[in-house]
Amino acid sequence: MVVAPVIYTSDDTILQLFQLTDFMSMQGITAAAHNLKLGNMSNGANLAFRKTAYEQMGGYEGIDHIASGDDLLLMMKMDKFSPGNISYLKSQHAIVVTTPQPDWSSFLQQRIRWASKSGKYKDRKLTAVLLFVYLYNLIFLILGVMCFFHPNLLYLTLSALAVKILAEYLFVRHVAKFFDNEWVLKFFPFLQPLHIVYIVVAGFLGFVGGYEWKGRKVR
Repeated sequence: MVVAPVIYTSDDTILQLFQLTDFMSMQGITAAAHNLKLGNMSNGANLAFRKTAYEQMGGYEGIDHIASGDDLLLMMKMDKFSPGNISYLKSQHAIVVTTPQPDWSSFLQQRIRWASKSGKYKDRKLTAVLLFVYLYNLIFLILGVMCFFHPNLLYLTLSALAVKILAEYLFVRHVAKFFDNEWVLKFFPFLQPLHIVYIVVAGFLGFVGGYEWKGRKVR
């Protein structure tokens, strides 16, 4: 199986800028996870596998009852069937361009759907990484709320947020350069508070609730 890069189109609206920066970060994490052997990630918009391998492993059998996540779950099944035979293709010639969600409601429903797959993962390393990311952002949200009751925490919270923004900026700038989207980096720091809130909300709702997808309600 080969996993390859995907990027969103974007205009100058906050919604599309936010989706572009968020998706670029996820694409960078996907490439890094493969390279560092921290678990396999993928996006169905740019994924290829051998038909013979698909048939030998029984295709979607065993995961076909799950409404969403067939790309990632198939990849995990294939990795178990044939370990070490999944690669990430880091090539600008292989980039697939797709469109983001048209409105905030659709965007949130999509991310809740993606988050709902976390309970289906059998890759412990990937699960641990995703849990760390969720708790990491949850701490910032808790600190932000606590600042209203304990103003002395404001300096600590802002300092920690500055370190977070810098660390993630240094990471995502390489991804932006690969996708030739460096222009979006000027918006990156200002979108961070929104990113923290969305990670916590979408992650929680994806774990405990349902979502709407293609006109259907799925639980």
